[in-house]
Amino acid sequence: MIIGVAGTLASGKDTVAEYLEEKGFTHYSTSDVIRDILREEKVEINRDNLVKRANELRTKHGNGVLAKLAVEKCGKAKNKVISAIRNPGEIEYLREQGEKFSMIFVDASIKTRFDRIVNRNKERGEDNYSDFETFKAKEERELKSDNPASQQITKCREMADHIIENNSTFEMFYADIEKIIKEVVS
Repeated sequence: MIIGVAGTLASGKDTVAEYLEEKGFTHYSTSDVIRDILREEKVEINRDNLVKRANELRTKHGNGVLAKLAVEKCGKAKNKVISAIRNPGEIEYLREQGEKFSMIFVDASIKTRFDRIVNRNKERGEDNYSDFETFKAKEERELKSDNPASQQITKCREMADHIIENNSTFEMFYADIEKIIKEVVS
């Protein structure tokens, strides 16, 4: 089984993936794929470089390339979770793998997500959003684009089998994830 996880910035995608790991899923993120490539190329890892390199890879190798590389990193694991999906081609690639597949989209209010990103920036040093307007403007670029090789978060949401609104407590968020697991894994 493969579970794909997409969502808006700082909505809780990694938390879903970590929860699934605790349930025995092998996890790899499309963002980790790009981080690995940037490290190899000795390029600074920041949001702009991640987006730019991902778009270049999709243009050169097809829109499903990051999902393909993430699946390869999971090896022969029975249950896989591929997170940080940002392009419909990645979802299409995962649906075509001949395994049971379910797509989860995670969202939260923009204010909640901005607060999370400010806190996360202190930990990762990767997301450089000095103010709410900068965050909002960068997110707009990622939500939809006319370039089919770019990030198209809105289209990914439309393709989701399950949508989780993560505006409350961890307990409620985990309960939402658990409900989906029971539905799709059985």
